[in-house]
Amino acid sequence: GDLPTVSAVDLPDGEWFALRVENNSMNKISPPESIIFVNRRDRRLVANACYVIADESAPTVRQPHAGRAR
Repeated sequence: GDLPTVSAVDLPDGEWFALRVENNSMNKISPPESIIFVNRRDRRLVANACYVIADESAPTVRQPHAGRAR
């Protein structure tokens, strides 16, 4: 079926998709129902940035903290 679309302006070149935050686990960064835009082509690792991690289940957004053991 067709997926919903979201309009955005002034995004740089890339391969973009949007995710809607469904719960309050990220409320300090993105409140519930907010929309996160992700550039699939941007592979740079940036300090204090958020990263989308996807597997067979729903995607997740994480913000790793420097110096924390994983």
